Amino acid sequence: PEIEGHGTGTPAGDPTEAQAIHAAFFKSDAIECAMDTLYCGSIKTVIGHTEGTAGLAGLIKASLALKHGIVPPNLLFQSLAPAVAPFYQHLKIPTAATSWPTLESGSVRRASVNSFGFGGTNAHCILESYNSAQTNQTKTPTLYEPFVFSAASKNALQTLLASHLQYLSTNPSINLRALSNTLCYRHKTQKNFT
Repeated sequence: PEIEGHGTGTPAGDPTEAQAIHAAFFKSDAIECAMDTLYCGSIKTVIGHTEGTAGLAGLIKASLALKHGIVPPNLLFQSLAPAVAPFYQHLKIPTAATSWPTLESGSVRRASVNSFGFGGTNAHCILESYNSAQTNQTKTPTLYEPFVFSAASKNALQTLLASHLQYLSTNPSINLRALSNTLCYRHKTQKNFT
């Protein structure tokens, strides 16, 4: 669990963001909570403030953290501002690259990205990792779908069929359902073929 904060570095902005994170993820009177630690960081500690693209930089950082299973470090962090401390109980600011906590089987990694705009707007998104092994485990029933070939002449049709046969012979792992869909719905058909 990671949150990529905007990290304004201002006396008003950081405590406000820390309080909002604490209120969103942890009850104010909670002694125990489902999450032991929520890692917090900001890309600004690495590359500085990129103004109009600050949210995008945070989104890229969080995406890479999900992909690689590493919570990135925050640079130059020494101590919390006193106004942030009351909201820090379950938060951790990593100062070294940290392996993502082990998840239960079938679970995905999630990260939140928060960004404030100069005009007072606030954007927040939640990212989720992609688990290809989970997708491949799902069995789908075998469905037979047609391959629709259409050409302006008999010779053109024979050429089209031969080229598809050659391509399929050299690419046996092609997704046949996707090919069928493309041939049926994304390919122009000839209406007056005899």
